[in-house]
Amino acid sequence: MIVEVFQHTDGQWSFRSIATLGVQEDRGRYPTAEAARDAARIAWPDQSPHIVAPEDDPSRRLPPG
Repeated sequence: MIVEVFQHTDGQWSFRSIATLGVQEDRGRYPTAEAARDAARIAWPDQSPHIVAPEDDPSRRLPPG
């Protein structure tokens, strides 16, 4: 499993887990990446969350065309 901290288009941060069975996104919104990372560590204490830069987040990219 991978735990990612990511930024929404409104500037708020959240986290998601990515596993072979799919993606599970936390409903929480946090003011900073560090706050979202701390919440992710509580939710998944055995994982090491990493912060995804907004420009590297594929979920924020526009679909082709």
